[in-house]
Amino acid sequence: MSEECAIAFLRRVSETATPVTIAGAGTGVTGGGVPQSGALLSLAKLNRLEIRQGSAIVGPGVILADLHAAAARSGQFYPPDPTETSAAVGGTIATNASGARSFRYGDTRRHVLRLRVA
Repeated sequence: MSEECAIAFLRRVSETATPVTIAGAGTGVTGGGVPQSGALLSLAKLNRLEIRQGSAIVGPGVILADLHAAAARSGQFYPPDPTETSAAVGGTIATNASGARSFRYGDTRRHVLRLRVA
């Protein structure tokens, strides 16, 4: 799925006032990704991962472990270290996840430079 497909989907459901549940990697324990009605938009395939010097462009479906590995290959690291490394980056941003390294580097929010939101 592309960003354009997600936007087109959201336009269609918006026209009919259909409720939408956003789903990521499914690692949450609250059941937030299970819709009671309406439509489901999975972000799992929005997985662009581009490492740059000092930053990265990351889709919401990128798995945290993959981001850590890609950053390490370039001699860098992504400071937020939530316990669940199989979580998707979008979910860690949505929940402002943190971990043991947050005492030194801060939570996820401190490491997000920009978001594109539909």
